[in-house]
Amino acid sequence: MLIKTWRMLAPFVPRLAPLALAMTALGLVGAVAETAALLIAVRVTLSLGAGDGTELTLPGLGTVALLPAMGIALTGALISLLAHVFIARVNAAATAGVLTSVRTRIIRAFVGAKWETQAAEREGALQATATDLAVRSTGLVQFYVNLGTNTIMLVIFLASAALVQPITTLLVVAAGLVVALGLRPVSRATNQASSFFTRANKDYAEHVARFSSTSMEYRVFGVQAAAAHDLGGSSDAATGAQRRTRFFSFLGSSLFRDIAILLLVISIGVLALIGGAETAGVFVVITLVVRGLASAQAVSSSSQLIREYAPNLFLLSERIAHWEASPARNGNVVASDLQILHFDRVGYRYPEGDGGVQDLDLTIRAGEAIGIIGRSGAGKSTFVQLLLRLRTPTSGRILLDGVDTAKFTEASWSSLLGFVPQEPSLLEGTIRSNVDFDRGLDPLVIERAIERAHVAGDIQQLPDGLDTVLGPRGTGLSGGQKQRVAIARALAADPRLLILDEPSSALDPHSERLLVETLTAMKGTTTMVIVAHRHRTVELCDRLVVFDDGRIVQIGTPEELRQTEGYYRSMTADRTEGV
Repeated sequence: MLIKTWRMLAPFVPRLAPLALAMTALGLVGAVAETAALLIAVRVTLSLGAGDGTELTLPGLGTVALLPAMGIALTGALISLLAHVFIARVNAAATAGVLTSVRTRIIRAFVGAKWETQAAEREGALQATATDLAVRSTGLVQFYVNLGTNTIMLVIFLASAALVQPITTLLVVAAGLVVALGLRPVSRATNQASSFFTRANKDYAEHVARFSSTSMEYRVFGVQAAAAHDLGGSSDAATGAQRRTRFFSFLGSSLFRDIAILLLVISIGVLALIGGAETAGVFVVITLVVRGLASAQAVSSSSQLIREYAPNLFLLSERIAHWEASPARNGNVVASDLQILHFDRVGYRYPEGDGGVQDLDLTIRAGEAIGIIGRSGAGKSTFVQLLLRLRTPTSGRILLDGVDTAKFTEASWSSLLGFVPQEPSLLEGTIRSNVDFDRGLDPLVIERAIERAHVAGDIQQLPDGLDTVLGPRGTGLSGGQKQRVAIARALAADPRLLILDEPSSALDPHSERLLVETLTAMKGTTTMVIVAHRHRTVELCDRLVVFDDGRIVQIGTPEELRQTEGYYRSMTADRTEGV
């Protein structure tokens, strides 16, 4: 488990070799210095207690006066202190570096994944991965540092004790091995409990995200108490799993310490009964071994914590691998213009087998305004997602001027598009930043876009105009204003192909008329695809495309379809808005 976890963690650790070398060197220096300080301090104490004079014999130094000996001990203690301070600094820097590395890898993997993979993720999955899983996985670095440094210290302490009293040390080491073997069932229980806790905690984090995003609906339908009860059940499952995990983790480390001390006492008792052990040597060994037990307990605790946290790293790596295994399409041809866009018998089937489209045969020419209409579930949204290259056709091809759109670079394809979703997402920030959308647009371009979207008058009435700060999810604007800001965002880049998915769904009749005026003014210069349920929004279109059951069933001008039996005729017969 420890080796497997380290191998999975290693790719996230920047400059692994220098880090390992630095930690080993600092650990050795600290352990040797502390051992020397303890040995000298014990020798001085025994010498003073026995009244042996003002000198003592130290290995490698010969006869040394008590005062210089204490100076050496003090120096060793200070060196040990400084070594541990440096270890703490290196550990902190390494942990922060790993967290940055992990989060960068998470975001790159998710952003680089195709949209179909992103859309299939449960709500809150990315948030839970980049926060809880990332932080808990990063904690493994500290545990491995503690494991390494304390293992080095343990070896130095035992080696020093072996030089003084090899038999006593051998008995202690043997006892420690017996304890370690005896605690293996506890380690396995920790692994199992921790794996369950990791999954339960992930589910709870995603449950919280869903609860937050649907809080309005819960309150309106009067079911917030039931929803809170469900959330509490998810919390109970996570906390119950955590309780079991912490129990086995603490039990393992504390049992190791308690049993090791018990066996140490028994070992010393055996030596006392059989005799032959030099008292001063035994005292030195006891001091070193007791100090070594602290390192042994730290080694045991670190091992238990690694086992406890390892499932987080396993799940994190699993998610990253899943995203990286489905990269977004990115060809090598640069798309520079749009003349003819052709759907050549395009089909798309969802993995679960429901919905989708089939045999789409449609040609859209530059400057055309195409209206997409049809009942809910007819395939309109899938068509738009295919057009945006969010989904990859499972059959047929989408051609731009005779070139398969799959061959275009993602950046050049995006540069041709403008998109207004049915439910636009506004960011927490200024209106200006929401229109700019990280594209670095000229301020005059932004101002022109809000005028074309007929939202300039509304914005001018706000306290700070374009620099008015919106709250989360665009709080501070009405639904219609949000929609028109989203339209301004799409128009700001002067797209060659403008795709609008239900652009008038949140607009009042006056705002809808202004929108139609905007779109009418763009006819002939910008290719437009407009998905709508309202007939007024698509009356300006050159052609209407009617979808039903995933197929195109009618194509014609608004006037032609108004005279032909079908969806558009029934849609406009009684001037009803929508279906």
